[in-house]
Amino acid sequence: MHVFFLALAVKYCIGSVPAHHAPPVFLSAHGGQIWRPFSTGLPEDAAINGFLDANGDIYAGTERHGVFINRNHENWVNIGRNLPQGIDVNAIARFGDFVVIGTSRHGVYTLPVGGNDEWKHEPGLLDKIPVRGLYSFQERLFAGTDEGVFRSDNAGKKWEQVLSGAQINGFASGGGKIYAAAHNGALMSNDGGATWRYIYRPFALHDIASDGTRVFAMTLGDGLLASVNDGLSWESVNLGLGERYTFEVVRSGDNLFAAQWTTIFQSDNSGKYWTPASLGLPDATAFTALAVTRHGLVAGVGLR
Repeated sequence: MHVFFLALAVKYCIGSVPAHHAPPVFLSAHGGQIWRPFSTGLPEDAAINGFLDANGDIYAGTERHGVFINRNHENWVNIGRNLPQGIDVNAIARFGDFVVIGTSRHGVYTLPVGGNDEWKHEPGLLDKIPVRGLYSFQERLFAGTDEGVFRSDNAGKKWEQVLSGAQINGFASGGGKIYAAAHNGALMSNDGGATWRYIYRPFALHDIASDGTRVFAMTLGDGLLASVNDGLSWESVNLGLGERYTFEVVRSGDNLFAAQWTTIFQSDNSGKYWTPASLGLPDATAFTALAVTRHGLVAGVGLR
């Protein structure tokens, strides 16, 4: 998650987040019902752009502070010391035995799963293109960039451009299909990312998600939408969320959770209605990253 293209529009539409000094990360080991700070070792001003659970280790990609790992369920450790200073880690994913990060100005880096500071720069097409999303699907790695979708078979050592003409902000998959969130709608591919077609227009999408049955479009201007038929029809699933902006949607157990402009919300009826799941969370805090891990739900604060 990291969308420069949409940032000004988001702030214009829904206003600024009140100033606060909330810890960067919170954890819920209780199904999203109770949260506690989970930030020991992280800089106080860290803005979290994404999480990854790899073999029980939790990785966090940040703006300006690089990458951190939590191995013992308590303390975060910086594992980005050999990365460029001030690097913005916009996206993080696992591909095979590697953790892969995408950045705004420095291209793509890889690290063996479980490694510490042996990040390797993978030079190529993405060195000068902001990478906003990374996604592993059908033994291929996909990168969402300001210049479309790129696909790699070898953890980013070589890339092939498979879509141009759109800023791609995120990916999801379900039923053998991959979906992409773009600055001008939502796209779908049913042939492993070789070709793409639009399934939603005209509003921008910050991100896209799937719970295996529905595709969720996080739009700027149309709220949170869901489709059960690959975009042939969409329904609003914004009830309870209000007019605030949704950054992430994930499924944990029987419930959906949404990272929102002011807190975390929960739905136990596939998004028909949402209620705050905020016990233990600070007020008026923008959560921009949300993930299901082996230790529970983790939520990251952004927009510092």
